[in-house]
Amino acid sequence: MSERDISAWKNIGFNAELAQAWHGAGFTPEQSSEWSKAGFKLNSAMEWKNQSFNTEEASNWQLGGFDLETAVKSREKGLSPVKK
Repeated sequence: MSERDISAWKNIGFNAELAQAWHGAGFTPEQSSEWSKAGFKLNSAMEWKNQSFNTEEASNWQLGGFDLETAVKSREKGLSPVKK
């Protein structure tokens, strides 16, 4: 990573190990920060993102008590979680 990249990761509070893991999974520092602040660990964030959920959508589904599989099925039916 360039010095600029390293600085961006440090600015969001990620150490080198976390930065490498999230970066290697295809997340930018900004995306990583959003997912982390929403309470998602890397593997969970990857799963939700791979199903085309953004951070806000994934958070809303989880807050509504839905797991990923149920959220995907519900979304396919045109449903959305009730925001709390």
